[in-house]
Amino acid sequence: MRIVIIEPVGEGGMVHFAYQLCSALAAEGADVVLITATDYELEALPHNFAVERLMRLWPRYDAALTRGPPSTRIGRVWRRVWWTTRRGSRAVRLLREWTRVVVHVRREGADVVQFGHVLFPGARFFLSRLQNMTLTQICHEFEFRESKYRWWDRIRTRLIRRAYEPFDAVFVLGDDVRTRFHHTSGVPRDRIHVIPHGNEDMLTATSGDPSVLRERYGLSPDDRVVLFFGAIRPSKGVPELIESFAALSDLENVKLLVVGYPARNVNVDDFRKQAEAMGIASRVVFDTRYIPIDEVGPLMALSNVVAFPYRTATQSGAIQVAFAAGRPVVATAVGSIPEAVQNGSTGILVSQGSSEEMADALRHLLANPEVAEEMGRTAREQAAARFGWSGIAREVLSVYEGLVEGRRSKPNQKAGAYPKPLDRAGR
Repeated sequence: MRIVIIEPVGEGGMVHFAYQLCSALAAEGADVVLITATDYELEALPHNFAVERLMRLWPRYDAALTRGPPSTRIGRVWRRVWWTTRRGSRAVRLLREWTRVVVHVRREGADVVQFGHVLFPGARFFLSRLQNMTLTQICHEFEFRESKYRWWDRIRTRLIRRAYEPFDAVFVLGDDVRTRFHHTSGVPRDRIHVIPHGNEDMLTATSGDPSVLRERYGLSPDDRVVLFFGAIRPSKGVPELIESFAALSDLENVKLLVVGYPARNVNVDDFRKQAEAMGIASRVVFDTRYIPIDEVGPLMALSNVVAFPYRTATQSGAIQVAFAAGRPVVATAVGSIPEAVQNGSTGILVSQGSSEEMADALRHLLANPEVAEEMGRTAREQAAARFGWSGIAREVLSVYEGLVEGRRSKPNQKAGAYPKPLDRAGR
């Protein structure tokens, strides 16, 4: 079976997921091709599948974003003009690159074409050009959770809904996500398949020296570390984490390390001011770089517990990074996160928005290192057992084989428009 996987983003968690799934599918005997961006960051890793770096897009991580907004009115106006102009030019480039990819895939052919991120209204047009093939998606995200303008989100959701109509199957990363996706997208439940988010052994396999990062962050050998790791977005709840950490001021030699690349609508200086106002600025360290792969393992080795204070989410690849590194987590019980984190076994689940519960959970693990160590050990075991990529690949291939066989027996059969909108209960 020839499977073409299209992942337009060449850096970060999406392409890490795609790489590991491609490897597992190829190990199960599939002929796999990954089409991605020209800045594909995993070039040096071993590959048992083909990679075609076709999409000439733009760097996902822009250092200018980490400097915060301009301080003058002229600077703010200029930045707004610049952002608007850049967005327009990127839209043109996106359409051009998707056109190139569709032409390429139609020429080369495939039994299954699997997509990653397709959250833009014009996707429906490009997908319709491939309707002679079996089309699927691994849906990591389908909600516009970071936007300030809900009215615009409602319009975009209606436009995006049409983009899902050509898919013969969509994979989501949890049962809770499946219910929400069914209601939001209108995709019939029999086309929605649940798979777990695979482990992140790839990111924790590096054996770099944690002492280099310890020196970078100004940590002493005795410091215990609460780590936040991942993209910094409003939905990630960093202010709540800082508030929770402030409640641990009586604990000695404890630092909060916030590591991740900030979204455009995040001003990290606001977090620094919050920490200063709470009297904990000297105990909170920020690293807003995009973290290279070879630093992820050493970074996790620095931590005693990894915190995920999310306000809303579908699933979290960063939780799988912590599990693969053998670190316990404290996470809010949102989305399908409770399906990944076993409360009291691999971590502690707390109520969303409860800084007090988060503080109590962090305190418990910091004060009881033997409990934290046991949780981390269990998490590492489950990373291999529950979240192994070979099992995920077999599940995906089973669906693909059924779809391809069905198309061969009924060549005119194809996913189409959904019969009617869902009601408010998602039925």
